Amino acid sequence: MDCNISNFILFILGGVFTALPLYLFVTATKYIELNRIGFTQYISPSLNLIIAIFIFHEQFDFYYFISFSFIWMGLLLFSISTIRQYKANKKYQVYT
Repeated sequence: MDCNISNFILFILGGVFTALPLYLFVTATKYIELNRIGFTQYISPSLNLIIAIFIFHEQFDFYYFISFSFIWMGLLLFSISTIRQYKANKKYQVYT
């Protein structure tokens, strides 16, 4: 393995570019409710799936559709229960 300065710099920058999104994620969790963060974590794989199907023409057969549908049905049920809980808690808030 050749260990020249450009490989070393790329190695160091790779660590920085890996750690930076993780740091930003941790910082964001301090300001955003955790259920919203969980919801946004479903968006990235869904966008990746859409890109894979429509841009890279990956196969998306029936079994992939069923498994992906179960994931989104679970997300829908979670979202509905979160909204109901939010409305129930909002009803009992006391304003001073």
